Order: sequence, then structure tokens, then C-alpha cells
Amino acid sequence: MKQSNKYHKILSLFKRNMATDGKFIIGEWTTPELEYLKDNQWVWTEKVDGTNIRIMWDGVDVVFGGRSDNAQLPVTLIMELDKLFKRIEPRRIFFETFPPEPESIKAK
Repeated sequence: MKQSNKYHKILSLFKRNMATDGKFIIGEWTTPELEYLKDNQWVWTEKVDGTNIRIMWDGVDVVFGGRSDNAQLPVTLIMELDKLFKRIEPRRIFFETFPPEPESIKAK
């Protein structure tokens, strides 16, 4: 199964001073959208080991992938993700959130 395109680059909040040391220029936002969001409450997380993962649902199963379709995730990581996500019953949650259309609507 082809999963999707390469994982997109995650922008930093602030621009960097590339003329000197490459450090962040606090207050100079990388995009207007980030500047717009500056006064909102943010939740911060940290990517500890540099691993990019995708967690997808194909309509039947939860599928895990790396940054690209060719990326290989460590087996121990897949096992932990599997334990975590198999508990949430994605099919049940999906169909509770997006119930099938009644036959009368489909026929129109």
C-alpha cells in the first residue's frame, strides 16, 4: 500500500540570522500565520531522537510510517505504537464520528 508523499519540513517559529551565527531572531516569525498565533496558548513538545513518524488510518487498520515511504522504523517503536493505538478501536471511533449515510440519502 502506498502511504503518501514525503513528510513535510516543520518550520521553526522564528527566522534565523544566517549572516552570523544562525541563531533565532526572536520576534521575527517565519510565517504570517505563526505571527497571527503568537498570543494564543501553545502546547510545546520536543522531538527527542529526531524520528519522524506518520500514524495513518486506511479505513480498516492503523498504519505507521516514517518521513517517507522508504523509511524504516525501529521494530521496538512499531511494537510500542501498536500497543498504544490498537487499544483505541479506530473503526468504532470513526463510525461513531462519521456514521454511514442512510440508504435513502445514498440513492439520491
